[in-house]
Amino acid sequence: MNAKEYLSSLRLIDETLRQKTRELNALRLTVASPAIAKYSKAPAKTADAAGDKKLIDALARIEKMEGELAAEITDFMEKKHKIIRQIQGLKEQKWTNVLYERYVEYKSLRTIAEEEGYTYIYIRVLHGRALKEFKKLFCSEK
Repeated sequence: MNAKEYLSSLRLIDETLRQKTRELNALRLTVASPAIAKYSKAPAKTADAAGDKKLIDALARIEKMEGELAAEITDFMEKKHKIIRQIQGLKEQKWTNVLYERYVEYKSLRTIAEEEGYTYIYIRVLHGRALKEFKKLFCSEK
């Protein structure tokens, strides 16, 4: 894995976690809506066993997904923290700024150039130099 792929992996993991969170929230809504309607209208004695089994299974699935998601978020935060420390280990502050904004804040090179007051070409060259140095320092250990 080269430096760019390694640093870009943060964004991929982040997006995956966002998707899994949306999936979990959708499942919660699916389970909550019919369950609330069912138990608010029907007397307790008439609850059907098949419906209860489906609800229990869905709740168990939610619990399992929550546990998996929590573990994945913890792993993501550790990786993000490691990458931030590595980026901050570069000797040039401009390299640190460009890589941090690009790979931790997910900004485009054009946006970075505008915000920093540089040309896009200059930021692109700076980004290339920063990646080269990052690779030399940190990607040889991979």
